[in-house]
Amino acid sequence: MDSVRGHSGIHMLLAAEQQAQEIISSAKNLKTSRLKQAKDEAEREAAAYRAALEEDYKRNVSEASGSSGGNVKRLEEETRIKIQRLNDASSSCRADVVGMLLKLKQVTDEAEREVAAYRAALEEDYKRNVSEASGSSGGNVKRLEEETRIKIQRLKDASSSCRADVVGKLLKYVTTV
Repeated sequence: MDSVRGHSGIHMLLAAEQQAQEIISSAKNLKTSRLKQAKDEAEREAAAYRAALEEDYKRNVSEASGSSGGNVKRLEEETRIKIQRLNDASSSCRADVVGMLLKLKQVTDEAEREVAAYRAALEEDYKRNVSEASGSSGGNVKRLEEETRIKIQRLKDASSSCRADVVGKLLKYVTTV
């Protein structure tokens, strides 16, 4: 009987092993089918998400191209406003610029009057020196004439450089405003 019992125990072990293999095989098949199902579901979700993104992109492109007329109007209005601001700013500066130009004209006229007065004074001194020295040699006359000519040239040079300096400063001030 021991042999029958040992034999029947082997059969039970073999049956249990076969049953275990079936359970394992069934579990593997179930796992494989679940993985395939999850993969298919993930692909469907990815495709749906991709389609939604594509639809958003197409909608944004159509809105952007369809509203270009609105963008043009908006940009034209912004440009008009900026031009108006520039015109307002320049009109407020116009009075200052005109005032500076008038002041430049006055300063230039005054400088020319001073130069003319100085020249007249020099000529008067020259004539007086000539009349005083009329009895003296011609060398004194020539010397005085040369000194007068040099002084007059210096005055001309000084007045022309002064005029350019005043104009330069005024233009610099005008351009910074």
